[in-house]
Amino acid sequence: MNRTIETLLAVQDYDSKIRQAEKEMRDIPARKEAQVARLNGHKADVEQAQEKLKAEQAGIKNLELEIAAKKEAIVKLRTQQFSLKTNQEFRAMDEEIAGVEKHIAEIEDRELAAMGRMELLKSDLRTTEDALKDEEKTVQADVATLDERLKSATATVEALRQEREKAAAAVEDKDWLARYVRIFERRDYAIVPLREGVCTGCQMQVPPQTAQDARKSDKIVACDHCGRLLHC
Repeated sequence: MNRTIETLLAVQDYDSKIRQAEKEMRDIPARKEAQVARLNGHKADVEQAQEKLKAEQAGIKNLELEIAAKKEAIVKLRTQQFSLKTNQEFRAMDEEIAGVEKHIAEIEDRELAAMGRMELLKSDLRTTEDALKDEEKTVQADVATLDERLKSATATVEALRQEREKAAAAVEDKDWLARYVRIFERRDYAIVPLREGVCTGCQMQVPPQTAQDARKSDKIVACDHCGRLLHC
């Protein structure tokens, strides 16, 4: 194998590891945001459950006020009965009172139904709050893990860069090193094996002369299709 290619392969090994570690570093903030968004979703569920419960409680309070007002109206009607002069007026007042009492009974039925819904909403709220507590623990643990991975990846990249600089310094032909860097910046790999006349980077057949030159230790050749450097 060509000596320059051999030393460039060592550089590429470090560059590939650095690229992978840097990708993980870039991904971690997005993953943390996803964790926080998931937690916020649970918080929104709790807030929604709380609002539903508050609305039901307010509705029950309004029904209680309405019942109290109706009962107060009955007291006033009964007081007025004492001043009535005829039986017909008295019976009419009785009918009016009976109508109010019937209305009170209807409101009380609605109140009972609302209280039943309120109990279900309280149960739903407890369940949602418990789920939020569990999610908070999970997210805190996941975020802590991601922070550790970011710290580790940062240290890894720093160490790899130092080793990469040593490997790059060992490349005697700096022009080929510069060409390698340009290719690596655009490709997954800058140097790839040639297998049975096929560039393993782009999976294209190279000309026979290119394949023959790639086997020589005194030459460096590139794929005619993708520009990657080839080695056998």
